[in-house]
Amino acid sequence: MYSELLTRLSNDIVKLIHNSEGYDIKITVGESPNTKEFKAHSLILRARSPYFNRALSCEWTKKQDNLIIFEKPNVSPNTFEIILRYIYGDIFHLEDYDPFDILDLLIAADEIMIDDVLMDHVQTYLIHSKADWIDENLLDILTIVSPRNSCRKLREYCLDEIILCDLSSFFDADWFTSIDEFVLLALLQRDDLDLCEPILWEYVIKWGITNTPGLERRVEQWSPEDFTALEKTLHRCIPHIRFFQMSRSEFYKYVQPFSKILPENLLNNIIQYHQTNCLYSIMLPTPRNPAIRINSSVIINPKCGKSIINWIEKKSFLSDKSINYTYDFNLLYRASWGDNGHSFHEMCDNVGPTLIVIKVEGTNEVIGGYNALNVGWQRGWLSLSRGSKDCFIFSLGTDMRKANIDEDAKYGYILSDQINYAIYDHPQDGPCFGSGPDLYVGFNCDQPLGYRQNRCYKSGVFNRQGSFRWKDWEIFQIVKEKYR
Repeated sequence: MYSELLTRLSNDIVKLIHNSEGYDIKITVGESPNTKEFKAHSLILRARSPYFNRALSCEWTKKQDNLIIFEKPNVSPNTFEIILRYIYGDIFHLEDYDPFDILDLLIAADEIMIDDVLMDHVQTYLIHSKADWIDENLLDILTIVSPRNSCRKLREYCLDEIILCDLSSFFDADWFTSIDEFVLLALLQRDDLDLCEPILWEYVIKWGITNTPGLERRVEQWSPEDFTALEKTLHRCIPHIRFFQMSRSEFYKYVQPFSKILPENLLNNIIQYHQTNCLYSIMLPTPRNPAIRINSSVIINPKCGKSIINWIEKKSFLSDKSINYTYDFNLLYRASWGDNGHSFHEMCDNVGPTLIVIKVEGTNEVIGGYNALNVGWQRGWLSLSRGSKDCFIFSLGTDMRKANIDEDAKYGYILSDQINYAIYDHPQDGPCFGSGPDLYVGFNCDQPLGYRQNRCYKSGVFNRQGSFRWKDWEIFQIVKEKYR
């Protein structure tokens, strides 16, 4: 009953947009020739928007024939019509609009100070339904949303995409020095930025020099005025560099040539720290500590690691910012190194939980499995302790840079009545999951064969059954630590 009354009330108010009965304001939006006039009711606008409440309560509000005349040239007619409908309580479907128009809606809603419900709804829709579009337009979107705190959900998603996919390619791109300062600041503020601090400092200096006119000469030839100009450009960036994570040699190699742009107190503290290895006057900044660090893989990236960790933890673990754990994927073994099996067992047995990722030849599909056992791969076939309910197999699809990798990802835990067959541990054989075998790969690079046949694990993980050839496969030790 209550819900029905609210729906009727909303429908009746929305009718005011179309018949304009009792309107007292004319709003012209857009720029010539794409302009449009809307008739509205200032009382509703002021009640629903702090922006309009301030703008329409001013004594200098322009009036003509007892009507308020208002202009908003920086908002397109289509975008303003959506906002106006929302203000009046109408329901609209984002699926009916182009993603670029939705982004315009987000920016206009931020400026007009529409409630957080709309802002959150629009950002959530883009992230969940337009992830590939975001990935294709990542830098442009990040440039737009970075200065806007109300767009922080979309901003953090874009930053996650940069950090989890290929961080080095972002900083090495030709266009890096042209990114907006807000984008650079947003990245520097991240504690999970997996980049050595001296290298990050070099990128920041490169950006600063490019965006400071007249610094084409070698630094040895700079005048005091040149350093002052660079300090002005990087003034907001410098506090976010973790200088205390650099070694003494790194500091003197990378930072000392530009030390004149550092605040005097900061420089003295850094020198004191490297001389005494401690500080008494200030607290050390929090060191960077990426949530996921994948060491030396040629197959997966941190975005893949995020999905895998969520399966290991059996929940969307990394989305909970209050859980301060880090996960290191330490590479133990790669098949293309060449081996007869001895090195594999020597490196991968009895090291705790391990992960195998396999790249399939021909399809580029990435598949694998998680061995949750603490004692590794080499034990007798008849051992009853050769199983764990936490073991699983998975497929990550074919595109490891895809924005929404979970769309293609599949995984399956060991079946409850097959737990004792989770891992096959033959001492002369390669990694094997289940007695199907559900997933198996051999060592021989000249005959890179594998096999998958559903039997002991949840079905539907692999699109194809039977034998396959692999391009390469890797074994990782996964180390989980509490962030300190």
